[in-house]
Amino acid sequence: MSRVFVVLIGLMVLPSVGVVAQITIPAPRHHGFWVGGGLGYAATKLSGDVFRNEGSRIGGLSGYLRVGYTLTPSFLLGAEIDAWGGSAEPEDPANDTVGRFMGSAMAVGYWYPSTRMGLYLKAGAGMVSYRADGDVLTVRSFGGTVGAGFEVPVANNISLVPFVNYLDSASGELKLDGDPIDQFGSVSMWQLGVGATWH
Repeated sequence: MSRVFVVLIGLMVLPSVGVVAQITIPAPRHHGFWVGGGLGYAATKLSGDVFRNEGSRIGGLSGYLRVGYTLTPSFLLGAEIDAWGGSAEPEDPANDTVGRFMGSAMAVGYWYPSTRMGLYLKAGAGMVSYRADGDVLTVRSFGGTVGAGFEVPVANNISLVPFVNYLDSASGELKLDGDPIDQFGSVSMWQLGVGATWH
């Protein structure tokens, strides 16, 4: 269901790219190497047959670091690391709150539909890992990300970047204390925040 929702959002957003391209905010200059980082809020979910009754996403603080190189003024290639942390309230009040952590490392491409503005669309793929500290439940698998942002120049070579991202992983084998438990799970995350990029 989440993948269908992402496709529908994309179909609604893409037609607006032409309209947004008329905005006269100066575009940042893209050249050479660049580096960026950001913070925001994210809602993450671990899905699978064993979690069928859980259903809700867990909110928490998230952030990213990215570095890369400008291939053309309209296309940048980079490596991106994302991290998220949150906690889930236990069903039994007598139990402790369970901390959760998710991390990803991906190769990502950033495409700017117009060199006159800072709007970009991104897509990438790499590895995703998830950990629940209570029972040391872990899963690691291949995943992908899509997103969009808008670079607003604020100083020489520095831009503020409001962004929204979606991450989803393939199904991976769940492990408890490092041992496989013959169950599989996948991870998804919505992320919203503000970053900064230096070109």
